[in-house]
Amino acid sequence: MRTAAIDVGNDSVKAILGPSKTQMTIPNIISPAAQERIVTEIERDVLDGLHVCISSNCLKQGKGIYTIGELARSSDTPSELRANSIKSDNDQSLILLLTTLAVDAVTSNAFSEINGCYQAHYALSTGLPIGEGTQQDRLLFKQKLESCIHEVEFLQTPLLSGKKVRIHFSKVFVNVEGISSFIFLNEHQNETGENPILIYDIGGLTSDAAIIEKSVIKNGLSESYLEGVSVYLDKIMKEVERQYQYKFKNRRDLIKVITHPDKSDRHYIYKMGNKICIQPVIETELLKLAKKQVQWVEEKWLEYPTVQSAYLVGGGASILREYIEKVLQSERKEMPLKFLDTHNSIWSNVYSYDKILDVALSNQH
Repeated sequence: MRTAAIDVGNDSVKAILGPSKTQMTIPNIISPAAQERIVTEIERDVLDGLHVCISSNCLKQGKGIYTIGELARSSDTPSELRANSIKSDNDQSLILLLTTLAVDAVTSNAFSEINGCYQAHYALSTGLPIGEGTQQDRLLFKQKLESCIHEVEFLQTPLLSGKKVRIHFSKVFVNVEGISSFIFLNEHQNETGENPILIYDIGGLTSDAAIIEKSVIKNGLSESYLEGVSVYLDKIMKEVERQYQYKFKNRRDLIKVITHPDKSDRHYIYKMGNKICIQPVIETELLKLAKKQVQWVEEKWLEYPTVQSAYLVGGGASILREYIEKVLQSERKEMPLKFLDTHNSIWSNVYSYDKILDVALSNQH
């Protein structure tokens, strides 16, 4: 049995796999595909050319052929999660999760190939948003994964073509997103949870507010807001297309423009070789969302004034940080909000899932 901690985020899937803690990231984009795809030259890296056939009773349509991640980005019909998506009942989330495990099963050499198929047994630790995080929701999701056998066949995928993986879930631990970040804060930020803290996880589809006191979540005070950064990224893409006749293929490409490490290229697009600044469009939309986020955090803090620390985590927090700070400054609000660095903000949930998995398995021995 191999361990897997997986966070199926709106932007990408982040995974920590096996005893060596191998990390894997796959963009959360899929596209329906044919059995044969047109290939001029096969991709050199497995993750750049994921072309799979997936069969599972957990999927609404049972079986389908897809391109995944980087390969799906360049397709004519890329699919990203939408604002009304329910992660526990969404085929795309499951397709990404199963593909991640199938890649690991073959490339890690952790399982033997028998009669042309790898029999892969995993202990999985993953999570659902607060809005789907009741004990009943998590139990149903766990049972759905454990009760089915899932098969992934690699089609025209570099190095893996023709290989099949049958995935069995020996154990599944379903955590609550946002709340799980407390474990990371406890280890890396010396947050003991004795004093009340607010963990505010800004994702693509939701924003989850969790109040932790004495290491326990305050159920009545923790909630999920059904809005994240995705809707605003979509608005930016539409406005850029309207103003500049430039079409982003997906949100991930826009995020790269917003967060470009070279400040001279940040907020710029290139059209016909010409460099165009789209910062006004970006700022207009992200400031709107930043104001809402500040308002929600403020309301939650006023509702439970004994909270001493508020951490903003998640991929959305990394994107919005400079805009939230602008709102605080312009509105002269003295709210000591704390941010993690970009990497830890994005990976804090999956680090926590991995820790939870290690502890749970060690306690069962």
